[in-house]
Amino acid sequence: FNGGGDMIQSVTTSGSTWAGLPNKFEAGTPAIVQGVALGVAVDFINEIGFDFIREHDKYLTEKAIDLLKGISGVDVYGPQDTTLQSSIIAFNVKGIHPHDFATLADQENVQLRAGFHCAMPALEALRLSATARISFGVYSEEADLLQLEQAILKAKKIFQ
Repeated sequence: FNGGGDMIQSVTTSGSTWAGLPNKFEAGTPAIVQGVALGVAVDFINEIGFDFIREHDKYLTEKAIDLLKGISGVDVYGPQDTTLQSSIIAFNVKGIHPHDFATLADQENVQLRAGFHCAMPALEALRLSATARISFGVYSEEADLLQLEQAILKAKKIFQ
């Protein structure tokens, strides 16, 4: 099951012959595509620059926190100061389980995560079983926040 192309010296209809060491332990085709994609991603980041990314994330985080705090029944968790955090915001809509909200949000073309986010001790300390979590990237826009707002308002109409 962990075979790769260089581990075989020859193949016939009656069997195969292993290659010599170290090739016989080769675990598969090298990640060539991933390496090329990483290079393209690095070029993209270098082109737009880390300063742009940082400011873009900070701007959207501030807008999102303001938006979420402005909707009644929405609890925002974690630092709300963009010098301490940006790009990721955990929240819940009162009376709606985060998984239910995530399903509805997906139907509204809002992609987010719901669950304990590998942070069970933190959620236990907050007495929560799960949260919804949004995150931003350079591709995110302020219009995405308006879609999130509409998804929250729709969820509140349905579930509350």
